[in-house]
Amino acid sequence: MYQYSIKGVSEAERWIFVSSDDELDTEEPDSFVFMMKKIRDRVDGHIVEVDEMCYGIPEDGMSLRYQWDTLFGITVIYPESTLSEKVTSFLLSVFSQK
Repeated sequence: MYQYSIKGVSEAERWIFVSSDDELDTEEPDSFVFMMKKIRDRVDGHIVEVDEMCYGIPEDGMSLRYQWDTLFGITVIYPESTLSEKVTSFLLSVFSQK
């Protein structure tokens, strides 16, 4: 099981950077896939593909986009209508869930 943490927030870009086990997760998407399943299960939702390695979970209630790439690793992109504090609070509650 992975231990996730928030490594930074870009208010300008509306990106939240997430790492697992204090790694940037740029080599393999395994921790990203595990995180997506954890969030899906938490909100009793389903994962939809938005773009290449970019997904949404409509049931998260915030229209978040979850993305993985080899440059930034795991990022969560939030819309202008949502405060970063609301998203980080949601993510931290998911990450602390056993």
